[in-house]
Amino acid sequence: MGLSPSQPNVELFSAECFGGPPELTEIPTPGKHIFCLLAELFGARSRGGVTLASADPLAAPVVDTGFLSDALDAEVLAEACRFANDIVMRGEGMAGVVKGSWPPEAGHSELQTRDEWVRHVRQNATTCYHASGTCAMGSPSDPLAVVDPNLCVRGVSGLRVADCSIIPLLGCCHTQMPAYGIGEKAADLIKATWSHGDATLAKL
Repeated sequence: MGLSPSQPNVELFSAECFGGPPELTEIPTPGKHIFCLLAELFGARSRGGVTLASADPLAAPVVDTGFLSDALDAEVLAEACRFANDIVMRGEGMAGVVKGSWPPEAGHSELQTRDEWVRHVRQNATTCYHASGTCAMGSPSDPLAVVDPNLCVRGVSGLRVADCSIIPLLGCCHTQMPAYGIGEKAADLIKATWSHGDATLAKL
């Protein structure tokens, strides 16, 4: 998992809100309170794909997210959820305070086995808005690379991509900071192109 053996596999963070799946729209009734201890997977191994549906440039592409297609991703995230649940339900200062799952019928606070948690993860995991890598950057020898190291789209004149879609492998972090860095680097590359008098690639 991850880009190196020393990197973490998961992050746990709490939120004073209901961060459950979008289909669970219920909110607590008056006099009740909920919070979330979220488990986020780092260094995911699963890979999806984006292919053209037709030669029509206006046609939506075919997107296969591939989320949790690698069994290890589901296993690691399931263990993170089990550990987080153990903290909430039986941890120091927590036992007896938290009453259980929300909505109550979800029942995930009572799950015990790895298989149960893997099932829970596959049914309820979301992307947390961090999906990336659909226009991955790579070397000229990489057949799957969409943009080059200057963020220029291969085979297309005058077009760059400057967002998290260029990340070939997600690091162990939230994507907000890489997004800022990519944007700043793109600005530097565009300024450098203009300063050299080559406006062809700079017209975005």
